[in-house]
Formats: sequence, C-alpha cells, structure tokens
Amino acid sequence: MSAEDKLYDQKQVDSLVSAAVEKAVGEAKSELDKELVTVRTELEQATESNEAKDGEIETLKKNITDRDEASRLDTLGDDRVASVKDIASFSDDELSERKERWAAMSDEEFESTLEDFKAIVETASKSSDDDDKKTKTPDTKFEGTRETASNKDEVAPVKSFLGNLN
Repeated sequence: MSAEDKLYDQKQVDSLVSAAVEKAVGEAKSELDKELVTVRTELEQATESNEAKDGEIETLKKNITDRDEASRLDTLGDDRVASVKDIASFSDDELSERKERWAAMSDEEFESTLEDFKAIVETASKSSDDDDKKTKTPDTKFEGTRETASNKDEVAPVKSFLGNLN
C-alpha cells in the first residue's frame, strides 16, 4: 500500500466524519433515552408516593376534624343535658338517649326545646296543684267512728233499707 492509498479526499473525510458523528450521536441518544425512561419511572413512582401521602394527609386531617367535632358535640351534649336536668326530670337513660340529638340541634332549636320543656313542667305543676285541690277531702263536722255489726239482727234493718233503694 502506498501513501496515496491512505490518503482520503475531502468527500471521503466528510463521509467518515459524518458516519462517526451519527454513530456517536446515536449511542448518546440511546443512553439518554434509557436514562430518560429511568428518570420518568422514578418520577411516576415519586408522584404516586406523593399522591399516596397526600391521601394519607387528607385522611389524617379528616380524622382530626371528625375527632374534634365529636369532642365538641360531646361537650355540647353534656352542657345541654345539664340544662335539661335543671328544668325537667328525665331518667339518666332518657338523658343519654337524647344527648346526641340535643347536641346535633342548632342553638335556636335547642332553646325552643328548652322553652317547650319549661312549658310542660309549668303545666304539669299547675295540673298537679289542681289535682291536689280536687282530690282533697273536704273537712266535715262528722266525728263518728265505724263499727261493724256483731250480729245479724243489727245488720238486717240496714240491708232492708239498702235493698229498697234498688
């Protein structure tokens, strides 16, 4: 081989350089595509993890809110049970049964319920006083005692009299 055989003209050099550049670019692109796939996979996993954590955070916030609301309603229920106890006489079981319902009422509804209880207690109290007056035996001047008849002769006139009344 001579030195001339090893010489390349400009066209051949351009062609060889172009081929080498295309090969290098292809290899670099292939590596970058693999790296891009890896990064995208990691990004998807991180996004899913963040979404899961966001879901957990929302669940925890909801649990805290629910717990706080339950605590508020329990305290409000206790306060309202005490208010009802001051007005009306319910058994502890009845108070426990109604506590949750009273706590769920708005302030206006509960005040209305208390007013109803007050009216009922007043009415029952007046009715009780009236019943006491109605059932009270009037005083009389009769001071006799009751004696039972010891023999039939004493009872016969009374039986005869009562028999004639029918």
